[in-house]
Amino acid sequence: ANGQLGSSLRRLGGVSPHNYLFTDVAELDITDAAAVLRTVEERRIDVIVNCAAYTDVERAEEDEPTAELLNHKAAGNLAAAAKATGATLFHVSTDYVFDGTAHTPYTEDGTPSPLGAYGRTKLAGERAVMASGCRYLIFRTAWLYSEYGNNFLKTMLRLTSERDTLQVVFDQIGTPTYAGDLALAIFSIIESERYAGNEGVYHFTDEGVCSWSRLMPHHPLPHVGIPDQGRTPGLLGAGQNQNQDHLPDGHPPLEGAHDLLPETTRRIIQSLCNALSSSRAARASS
Repeated sequence: ANGQLGSSLRRLGGVSPHNYLFTDVAELDITDAAAVLRTVEERRIDVIVNCAAYTDVERAEEDEPTAELLNHKAAGNLAAAAKATGATLFHVSTDYVFDGTAHTPYTEDGTPSPLGAYGRTKLAGERAVMASGCRYLIFRTAWLYSEYGNNFLKTMLRLTSERDTLQVVFDQIGTPTYAGDLALAIFSIIESERYAGNEGVYHFTDEGVCSWSRLMPHHPLPHVGIPDQGRTPGLLGAGQNQNQDHLPDGHPPLEGAHDLLPETTRRIIQSLCNALSSSRAARASS
């Protein structure tokens, strides 16, 4: 619970009258099925939120067994514990379960077809959750960013302190999603107990579509758009899930590919750019 989503949920949990237990690998190894079940039973957990994942897409190609362990087996362990105790599992997945070849956003009933190790292991995790017989809500999301953990915007901050020119992918598009927004959606469902009877798969992203290059339109450094040579994910859109009306409205679904950034993203980018300008000024004067 020390990554982007877990940290965002931890902040929200601090204001709840309910008792939230946040664990990371030091407190609970979720690849250990017995330890997971023991913790859920002893603490009488009603709701489990799986914020853990192996998210390094490129490294997963070289180390698929580790990605499999965290994205598939660990998800199955949590689902088995939820089934055994009657808990509900919130499982977070990704747009990488799709191949990205569709010309319209993928809906929840779209057929997954991952192209890489990351997508394959995340899809295997989804299927393990579904096959477990537990009560579950699976949230597929995309391009998470926040003030926590590792993400594209923070990587840009680091790279611009080291380089004078950046190369940024221009032909991979997606929906940047603030981790705090996804956390708030999950938190709201838990607090209102609206997960009961609303099990299923959901797509959750912030509104708007852009490329990695367009995400930095006012970048203070020269940046060159380059084609993506890797395995690209699929753009997510909200579908016609029959339970959708019972969940928090959150952000409106995508209605086509708007080259538009959510306001939260714009504010964070502006803060980032201000920091980059200060960094470059400091370097120039030294």
